[in-house]
Amino acid sequence: MSGLIALLLLSGGGIFMFSRAAQGSIPTINIDKILSQTKSPAKEENKVDEQFLKDQDILARTVWGEARGQGYAGMQAVASVVLNRLKRGGFGNTVAQVCQKPYQFSVWNANDANRNLILAVNEDNAEFQRAILIASRAMHGNLPDNTGGADHYLNITVTKRLRGGTLPSWVDLSRKTAKIGAHTFLKLT
Repeated sequence: MSGLIALLLLSGGGIFMFSRAAQGSIPTINIDKILSQTKSPAKEENKVDEQFLKDQDILARTVWGEARGQGYAGMQAVASVVLNRLKRGGFGNTVAQVCQKPYQFSVWNANDANRNLILAVNEDNAEFQRAILIASRAMHGNLPDNTGGADHYLNITVTKRLRGGTLPSWVDLSRKTAKIGAHTFLKLT
């Protein structure tokens, strides 16, 4: 990748942009400092910005943890499922709540081997950079749903291997909407 350009939308409409050359390093950004320097006096607006940034970060980590190695379309599909769940309700009121609802996205489960990886990954990882881009597009409403409205997915091969050849009772393959990468997507709600 020749470089990274990132934009951070600030309250009051300001934009903070940084870039790096291929061999440079990502600058450290103090979000609290940036938010405190915005021209908007409304503290409520800053809370919204903080929640937006938290949601975007958690979505990027979820997307990376669940679909790294499956390309852009696979990561896009996971982000789409999160947004579909948010729209339908019952999974949480924020993107972070949807992603971190117990036993929904396995990378957030305390006993999942991927949990430590998603907490430690940073912008030096090229696939995480892709996940950040996808999360940003999703959070700004610029990510098409490539799942046909799916609200669940699973890797059938891995699931059967872990469960002795069976699928969980919630899986209804007649509700399949897409197969993207290693995941089968389902619209169950």
